[in-house]
Amino acid sequence: MKTAFVIAAALLWPLVATAQGAWPQQPTDVMGIRLGAPLDGAGIQPCDASNEYRGRLSTSVFCYQPRAALGRPDRTFFTVHNSPDLGTGGQRVVLDVAFGHVAGILLTGNAIRFDKMLAVLETRYGTATETAVGKARFGDGAEFATVTKRWRGDRVTIEATSPFGRADEFTVYWSDLATQARRDAQSARESKSGASKL
Repeated sequence: MKTAFVIAAALLWPLVATAQGAWPQQPTDVMGIRLGAPLDGAGIQPCDASNEYRGRLSTSVFCYQPRAALGRPDRTFFTVHNSPDLGTGGQRVVLDVAFGHVAGILLTGNAIRFDKMLAVLETRYGTATETAVGKARFGDGAEFATVTKRWRGDRVTIEATSPFGRADEFTVYWSDLATQARRDAQSARESKSGASKL
């Protein structure tokens, strides 16, 4: 019996190892920005404030600028300027920073270009590991079919959804799992602390 278990385990091990590393194209960076890296060493520089005039930034440099600081170390957002054009139409890129590290990168674009974005993602990262179809309601109450493609790895997850947020836009979010886990652990500690006061 013990021998049968050892043989079965030996036969299954390659399947487990393959499942965990089933996505060989997991990125370490997106558009040159290193996922999970400290912001000051992530491969992108802060925008020069001297280029700002009446709330508008005038620069051609690939840089980031604070978008919303919530006064918490576990979540801060930065707008990325002059990111590489991926042909998504109306492209916007935001850095999600937690504890000073790049936790994720959010890209939004025009929903009519979602198929083009999926082609870019699949060329770079291979076929999505999951596809989900759902429904969403936006501002006017109209219902839309949504499509979500996911690439799940042991270090990085990518989720592309259209439409998302608004009927006319899609999103892609690259997530550094180690930094996200640290944020989740902090959130759980805060919830536990809050619950203990009830």
